[in-house]
Amino acid sequence: MIAKDKKQKTISMEGIHMNYVVIDLEMCKVPKMYRNKMYKYATEIIEIGTVLLNEDFRQIATLRQYVHPEYGVLDHYISNLTGIQNVQIKNAPLLEEALKHLTNWLGDREYKIFAWSECDFAQLRREIKSKQIEDE
Repeated sequence: MIAKDKKQKTISMEGIHMNYVVIDLEMCKVPKMYRNKMYKYATEIIEIGTVLLNEDFRQIATLRQYVHPEYGVLDHYISNLTGIQNVQIKNAPLLEEALKHLTNWLGDREYKIFAWSECDFAQLRREIKSKQIEDE
């Protein structure tokens, strides 16, 4: 496999194995009365499901993390839809800690990230920005 960098030099990709990370988020609702200047969105992440695939798109590993919402409320509808119960998210880590754990779990391997939907990518971007989560 051959790739070109930004200056159009040819770079050999031999020996580099690309992995693929697919994430699927579950979210709860954030009631209007809990929204504020810092967090103005209608939903908040309560679970991050992750599948790691190798270069042949074969599953290597999975990771399922519950996330404690800072603003959201797990209502009966979302609980029935996702199977997630309050007891599972009550003492779960906040999003920042869950993302650190995910990064450590992935390690130093090369990977590309994909999401189940554009909605999941948008949600993750919004929460990282509004909760001021920074890369270490």
